[in-house]
Amino acid sequence: MDSPVMSRGTPLGLCDSEGTEFCVGSVVRRNTDINKAVHGSWVDYEVTLQGTTPLLSYLKSETGQALPVGYTACCLCNEYDHKMFVFATDSKSLRPDDELIIQGVKLEC
Repeated sequence: MDSPVMSRGTPLGLCDSEGTEFCVGSVVRRNTDINKAVHGSWVDYEVTLQGTTPLLSYLKSETGQALPVGYTACCLCNEYDHKMFVFATDSKSLRPDDELIIQGVKLEC
């Protein structure tokens, strides 16, 4: 669900591993390092909001729909070095600790 303050497509001021800016509704792929038997080698997440906090919310895995959509989520800021995240003068210059690549934008149903 979109926040009334930040609707789908609103830029968030953070970038993926390639320097593309995240927006509300971005679909993001992250390589998996655990549960490969369940998920395969990657998982796709949608950038959603909990209030004004950006989250990565589960969409699908390489193996298919391993979990219900939205079943798991984590804060987008957890993907960055927290000390750098807090003290950065330009958040767009930060990159995630592990590879995180925007695949596109999830369309409204």
